[in-house]
Amino acid sequence: MKNKMVKIFVSVFAIVTLCFLFAGCERGGDTSRYAIEAIEFETSLDVVKMTEEISEEYPVRTSGSVSEKQPGGGEYEETISVASASTIANDRIFLDEYIGKKMGEMGYSGKIEEFEFNDVYDQSRLKKGYNGVWTRVAESESKGTIWIVAAYDNSAGIPVSDIDLSTGQVSSVLLGGEGAYGSATSVATALAIADRLKGAETQYDIVFAFVGCSQFSNNGIRELLADHDAPDLVVNLNRLGGGTYNYIYSAEVETDFNDAFYAAANTVGGDTFRPVPGNTHAVAATMIENQPNDYTHIGMYGDNLFTMSRGIPTVSFLSLDWSSDTNSFYTEIDGMENVYNTSGDTYANMISRIGDDGEKILGTRLNAVADTVAVMLSPDNAAILDEVLSTAPEQASVAAQQSHAEAGVYTRLAIVLAAVIAAVVLMSVGRNKLAKVTIKKAEETKPFDPREDVFEGFSDGGSRDDGDSNDNSVNPPEDPFEY
Repeated sequence: MKNKMVKIFVSVFAIVTLCFLFAGCERGGDTSRYAIEAIEFETSLDVVKMTEEISEEYPVRTSGSVSEKQPGGGEYEETISVASASTIANDRIFLDEYIGKKMGEMGYSGKIEEFEFNDVYDQSRLKKGYNGVWTRVAESESKGTIWIVAAYDNSAGIPVSDIDLSTGQVSSVLLGGEGAYGSATSVATALAIADRLKGAETQYDIVFAFVGCSQFSNNGIRELLADHDAPDLVVNLNRLGGGTYNYIYSAEVETDFNDAFYAAANTVGGDTFRPVPGNTHAVAATMIENQPNDYTHIGMYGDNLFTMSRGIPTVSFLSLDWSSDTNSFYTEIDGMENVYNTSGDTYANMISRIGDDGEKILGTRLNAVADTVAVMLSPDNAAILDEVLSTAPEQASVAAQQSHAEAGVYTRLAIVLAAVIAAVVLMSVGRNKLAKVTIKKAEETKPFDPREDVFEGFSDGGSRDDGDSNDNSVNPPEDPFEY
C-alpha cells in the first residue's frame, strides 16, 4: 500500500510540474520594434463622470429583464428596479438616450439593432436583446474595419430562483449591483475613445459596438458576428474598474499587433500597464466556443472569447490584479472579496476599494486605455497599424488553434489530476470502510468451536472459492486496492 501511495504522489507532482511547464512567457514586452508617435487629444468627455452616470442613473442594463410598457404608449419599455423602488430605463433606452446621444453629438452615425434569443434561465421564454452600433467611415477609400467592443449590460435585473434551505421556500431575487466594474467603465472608456477619434482622418472604418446579453450566453456578440462581416481587428474593453494595472491580451503567444498596442501604451502612459504574466493559472473556467470542456484563462473572459476563438485578431483590455502571486482567483483587487456581478458591484464601492484618491486613480487608468487605443488607430501611426494588421490574420489563426490545443492539454491534465485525487480519497475511504465491515462481521460471527468441521459442505479436493477451482491450492483473497 505504501508503494502505491508513493506512486500516486509522484504522479501528482509530475502533473503539477507539467502544468507549470506549459505556462508561457510574459507577453507584451517586445515593444522596441515600433516607434509610436505620441499625440495630444482634445477631449470633451470625462471618463470618470460617465462611469458614475452609467452606474447610478442606469443601473438596470440587462436585455430581457422584467419590463412593462411605458405609460402613455411610449416607444420604449421601462424596468422596475426592486433595489431602489423606482422606475429605471432599461437597456434600449440607455442605448438611445445615453450612448446614442453622445455618439451622435460626436458625428458618428449608427442605430440600435434588435434581436431575439432564448433565456438561458428559462429556455421556453423568448426575449429581446439589443446592440448599439455606431460608425465613423474612413476619410478616403477604406482599408478595412476595426471594431471597438464594450458590453454595456450587467446582471442587475436578472431574476433567479433562491431556495431557503431551512423552509424549502422558493423565491425570486435579482442578481447584481450597478455593473460598475465590468460594463460601466468599459462603456465610458469606449465613449472616451470615440471622443478622441471624432476628428481623426482614419484609413479604416471605426465601428463602436455596444453589445448586450453578456449575461445571457453572450448573445450580443454572437448576433453582432452573425449580422456583420468579420472585422480586421477587434479592440475589446472588459472589466476595467478593478486591479492595480492595465493589461492587453491577444493570445497565449506573442503577436505583432499585441506588441504594437503595448508600444502605444508605453508612449502614452506605460506605468499603468504591465505585460501579461507568463504563469497564467488555469482557474478561469470560461468555455471556448463549440468546445464546452476546454479551459481558458482570464484574458479570454468576456465577449472577446468569441472573436479570438474564430481567429479574428483581437486585443482585449482589462484591469485586475493579474500579476499578484497571492491573487490566484483574480479578484478585482488583491486581498479583497470579488464583487463583480454581485450587489457590491457599485460605483461608490469601486471608488472606495481603490483607496485614497480613488476617482483620480480610476481616471488615470481609464484614460490610459483610451489614449492607447486612440494613438494606435490615429492617422499618425497608420504605417505601423498597416504593418501589424498585415500579419494579424495569420497570427490570430495560429494563436486560436494553439489556444484550443493548449486548452485540450490543460483539460486532460485536470481530468487526470482530479482522477488521481479521487482515487486517493476513495482508497482512504475504502480502507476505512473495509475495516469497519471486517470488524462488524467479526462481531456478528459466532464463537469459534474447535470441534466444528470448517470445510463441511465442500467437495473433496475443493477450495474455498465456491468450487470454481478443482486443484488442491488455496486461493488468497483478492486485494481490493490492486489495480
